[in-house]
Amino acid sequence: MSRALAVRRYELSLIAAAAAAAGLAWVAERVLRALGGYVLSPVPFTFTLHDIPANLHSLWAVPQIFGADYRGLAGGPYYTALLHMVSLALVGLALLVLAWRFFAGAALVDQVLGVAIVLNLVLFVVTSAGSEGPHEIAVVAPFGAALTARMLTRPPGAPARAQSTLTRQTRVAAYGAGLVVLLGYLGGLAHDVVQPASPPAFARVASWLQAHHLTYGLGGYWESSIVTVQTGGQVTVRALLKPTLKPDLWLAKPAWYDAATQRADFVVLSSTPGFTNNWEPRALISKYFGRPAHVYNFGPYTVMVWDKNLLASLPPPREH
Repeated sequence: MSRALAVRRYELSLIAAAAAAAGLAWVAERVLRALGGYVLSPVPFTFTLHDIPANLHSLWAVPQIFGADYRGLAGGPYYTALLHMVSLALVGLALLVLAWRFFAGAALVDQVLGVAIVLNLVLFVVTSAGSEGPHEIAVVAPFGAALTARMLTRPPGAPARAQSTLTRQTRVAAYGAGLVVLLGYLGGLAHDVVQPASPPAFARVASWLQAHHLTYGLGGYWESSIVTVQTGGQVTVRALLKPTLKPDLWLAKPAWYDAATQRADFVVLSSTPGFTNNWEPRALISKYFGRPAHVYNFGPYTVMVWDKNLLASLPPPREH
């Protein structure tokens, strides 16, 4: 038994280090919370038979992080996204090769990378992470790149002479296909470089609020952070939760919503399509704030203004 443990000493030390790191992270998070720092939001398991279709659909986030999301694209960007599918296919091939070699010669680092990719995909489906966006599964991209580079090059341990006897035509075809894909990537990059720059998000809202001397108000998560940063704090917009209109304390301070020290007199609405841009909880706004004194519509945006401090009418906040 002792000999078996000695043989696996390196692997056991890695397991012990991982356990120690998890314990230290647990302690650090609670110390920061006790000192008034950030609060780590848990990712609950939400997987039921009823959730299976939606959760599996969330796996489309994987093509998104590889730049292969072709939906809604046309012309050059569409074909570039299709080329990016090649990268995704190579990662899938690398996982299949690893599965074949897993217990027959695969290096420990390859096993760790493969297991990490698979477990991240599984957790993305069986938890609420899928509803948060593709960034929650972004680690699959660098892990996949490393694994693909390791698994689809010369097989480990194969002598150089054996490699030279491989089918030469297959190798030439693979190099040719790789060159075509690389040129396609460069073409897509050149296409994007010559396109006119898009205006910063919510720049129109920020300039409108400044021009009308509205300096402290409320809005959605993205509207609030972007407008506040773009104006250098000259216009401050604080985020509210769309389903409840409670203060959104994600990366925020409760003091921002204190009616005794702050005064918010406007709300910014956005009807732009999309998960991150659409913020129009009009029924809740009417319920908690009543009828606005003025309503201004321009483009996809609406600014409602009141002659009172809206912070005094907010529902109680929820801790994150």
